[in-house]
Amino acid sequence: MRAMLRAVLDRVLTEARKAGRLAASIDTQYDIIFPEIDVADHQTLASASQMLVSALTVAKAQGWVSDETAMRLLFQFAGVEIDISEEQARIKKEPDHAPGCA
Repeated sequence: MRAMLRAVLDRVLTEARKAGRLAASIDTQYDIIFPEIDVADHQTLASASQMLVSALTVAKAQGWVSDETAMRLLFQFAGVEIDISEEQARIKKEPDHAPGCA
C-alpha cells in the first residue's frame, strides 16, 4: 500500500512541477504514516456485532421484526449498503437454504 501511494504522490508532484504549479524551491520530501491497528477496536466491534445478531435473532423469533428489517439493521451496523431484496433472492437460491437459516 505504501509503495502504491508513494508512486501516485511522486507522479502528482512531478506533474505539478512540470505544469508550473509547484515551485522548484518547495521541499517535496514526505513520509507516509499508517496508524497502528488497534486490536481492542476490532474486539469491541466483534462483540457488538455478536450482541446485535443475538438481539435480532430474538426479535425475529418473537415476531418483532421481519427478516428484511433484521438484515437491514445488521448491514447498516456494518456500514454496508446492500439491496436486501437481491440478497434475499440469492439466499433463496442456495441449495441448502432452509427457512430461518442464513
